[in-house]
Amino acid sequence: MVKVSIDNNGYSANTNYLVVGVPIGANFGVDYAGVWHNQAEIDAELAKPAGQRTMVSPSGFYKPGKPRYGDYNHDGNLNADDYHYLGTPNPTLYGGFGNRFAYKNLSLDFFFQYNHGATMYNAIEFFMGAGAEYTNQFAYMVNRWTPSNPTSDIPAVNSRDNVPSSRFLHDASLIRLKTVQLNYTLKKGLPKIFRQVDVFFTASNLFLITKYNGFDPEVNKGGTNSLIRAKDDGTYPNARVFAFGVNVGF
Repeated sequence: MVKVSIDNNGYSANTNYLVVGVPIGANFGVDYAGVWHNQAEIDAELAKPAGQRTMVSPSGFYKPGKPRYGDYNHDGNLNADDYHYLGTPNPTLYGGFGNRFAYKNLSLDFFFQYNHGATMYNAIEFFMGAGAEYTNQFAYMVNRWTPSNPTSDIPAVNSRDNVPSSRFLHDASLIRLKTVQLNYTLKKGLPKIFRQVDVFFTASNLFLITKYNGFDPEVNKGGTNSLIRAKDDGTYPNARVFAFGVNVGF
């Protein structure tokens, strides 16, 4: 199988490849297999002959508390040959729905959008989910592996290895209240020069329901690049906007 790399996340971790038979911009990586819980696990794995290995780590990471990964081709080495298709950046279902309610001079318009089935890499976890120094950490790191918490499968501090894996690939499904507008129309008691006056309040991106652990599952650091479809590197989320206005009809 020929893989053509189309992205490097800046941390020497290629997460997107062009491969025949998978979606453009597909997310690639290795399967996360937890951490090495103790030295005995490491010794047992390294004792296996080539062809029977099931778990690997980068050189220098065969230590208790460090991350380990599925050895896709069972050769005992962790490299790009182990990278395989993990998920699509494209939703399997997407759309929107809206409605308008009106009572006398008052009206309410809203629009929801949704998608389901897309996946996205949260690249800031290469730092903030690996106990890297000089950065904040995700709250789940409080349950990381330590000598007093040896059964945890969250890596210990200083476990940044820049390996793209299923641990950093997340469900990017969402439901978002995209827009809402409340409008009140005045037609009586106005100066003759005015036919009607509409006073309105609008809001966009009012709330978001998602399992994604970043700020916004709709961002993409690739911008308009058609090959990089779903990559979050701390990209600024869609802003929540409020506006008040008046429309005057003469």
